[in-house]
Amino acid sequence: EGHISPSTGLLYPFVTHHLAKTFGAFVLQPEHRFYGESQPLSSLELSESLALQQQSRKLRYSSQSTLSESTSTNSTKSQQYNEDPRVSLFTSEQALHDMIHLLHHIQIELGCSIDRSSSTTHYCPVVTFGGSYPGFLSALARVMFPETIDMAYAASAPMGFYAQQVGATDYYDHITDVAEKMYPGCKGAVNSTLEEVRLAIVGGDDDD
Repeated sequence: EGHISPSTGLLYPFVTHHLAKTFGAFVLQPEHRFYGESQPLSSLELSESLALQQQSRKLRYSSQSTLSESTSTNSTKSQQYNEDPRVSLFTSEQALHDMIHLLHHIQIELGCSIDRSSSTTHYCPVVTFGGSYPGFLSALARVMFPETIDMAYAASAPMGFYAQQVGATDYYDHITDVAEKMYPGCKGAVNSTLEEVRLAIVGGDDDD
């Protein structure tokens, strides 16, 4: 859930230090788009896209000169708004397509067939790993690309949370309940501490 720098190295040591060595596996850790340096659009492409949107809106609204004054006012406000073209590119599905594209490229470089039914090229099984959000991506990769992903391991992956099938605070409410059962008083202690922090920041005396 962040950029992958050379100094950080690969995550999941059990995979890299044990499983990969045992099975002679190649470990690939793609960086999620918009994390770190992984930007689908360059600064120039972004500026050009926003400029084209603005020009298009000007042409469209200038041809509607017969609109009422109130409608024209609303149109002027709409004209000033340009949708960031990166929004539609920042999805889990897009990130998974990035991963599959990169995976196929690496498979070809390693001499592995991307078709498990191929009899002419060696096939290399693919297993995905992840925890939390990466765990969600791991499981979803198996669901979306079963012809490419042979097995998926998803640890602590709140599938319903990221799929927006549960309430926005359900996951955190559950963690709070678990902590309170393990350490009675934990919930109250955390709440009081956060309240003290809040008061120190926004409600403290001028002399403090």
